[in-house]
Amino acid sequence: MSRPQWRPLAEIVDGIEHACYSDASVQRRSVVPINRLNILSQPSQGTVYEHLADVTHSNIHTARIGVAYATVAGMRMFLGAFPDHQDVTFQWVIGLDDHITHPDAVKVAMALPRSKVRLVRSTPGRTFHPKFISLKSRGKSQFAIIGSANLTRSGLLTNSEVVVSLRTTDTKKKRTLNNAWAPLWASGETATEKLLDSYVQEFRANRTATTPPPEPHDEILESDAVTIDPQ
Repeated sequence: MSRPQWRPLAEIVDGIEHACYSDASVQRRSVVPINRLNILSQPSQGTVYEHLADVTHSNIHTARIGVAYATVAGMRMFLGAFPDHQDVTFQWVIGLDDHITHPDAVKVAMALPRSKVRLVRSTPGRTFHPKFISLKSRGKSQFAIIGSANLTRSGLLTNSEVVVSLRTTDTKKKRTLNNAWAPLWASGETATEKLLDSYVQEFRANRTATTPPPEPHDEILESDAVTIDPQ
């Protein structure tokens, strides 16, 4: 049997012509031809936040975000990348698996003036685990940032992460990219006060069960920064 002929990574990257999205629960496969592709390895090649900030200065009017986990600090950093996020229409799909997403991060998303939020509750045998950001500009370009980074401060700034950013100006290609968003949006349910209150109770119960009690001499000095502004 002949040995496989391995191609240099740079050659493979140069030859990439499309990106794919697939969901086991949805029998579809979207193939997105692109005009430009960049691959970023954080932190050695910069940060996801820096790349995001470069893109958001392209006069973005609509942002679609599907992430497994979100925290308050990550949400603030993400919104801070926009010159004026109050003028942007947001659609969010945020996972609640493992009780990592902080309830206050969801509240931040719900409080935005042009924002629709869907939440994906835990399902036995299946974890909601995408990291998908799609940004539409008022010009001809549409962007997507897809990879390993969650909407957390560490995910956007300090973790070891790899993301691929896509840019296209072709109408048909943009339509195909939009279709890739559809199964993510469909997997969530509208974030209501009732649903969020239910998750708050689960989140607090899980925090109590997994956090060891503080030592007596640490109780007063223990910082509550994680609760107020989780990373």
